Amino acid sequence: MKVISFFSAKGGTGKTTFNMLFASFLKYSLGKNVLVLDFDRSEYNFSYTRKREIILLDKEGRNHNSEELYPVEEVEVLDETGVRKIANMLKGISDEIDYVIMDFPGSISETDAVCILAMRQAIDFIAIPVELDGMNIASSKALAQILLECGQGDPAFLQSCPRKRKC
Repeated sequence: MKVISFFSAKGGTGKTTFNMLFASFLKYSLGKNVLVLDFDRSEYNFSYTRKREIILLDKEGRNHNSEELYPVEEVEVLDETGVRKIANMLKGISDEIDYVIMDFPGSISETDAVCILAMRQAIDFIAIPVELDGMNIASSKALAQILLECGQGDPAFLQSCPRKRKC
């Protein structure tokens, strides 16, 4: 199982749309078993879009079932304990699911789920699409620093890290 997220600390960059497109590609084009975890408690845009999709399918009289649509789960508990439970849950479903796509809100701090999961090495790949503005560069650099300090990334870069965090 691979755990992937397209992440940005800034809202409105298209991360939910990209996560949605990627999950759909994996499920509908490649036939993979996909689970989406929607961590964006303030809006749950991914979950909202799925609910609208089901309403439209129902309105058109098209049958749909859980085999056709990949599941989208809203994640409500985002403290350390909740994130630990998510990480353990992922270990338990690794035989059933090929890909887990995580959709996070646009924020970044060491207490945000994306950082906690990354520090626990529960995310295999984080893509950070950026438009080159100061906010995105600073937040992407902060996340990259946390990941490097936790042993993810190119070991050659680890030598240049001024701080070492115990992960």
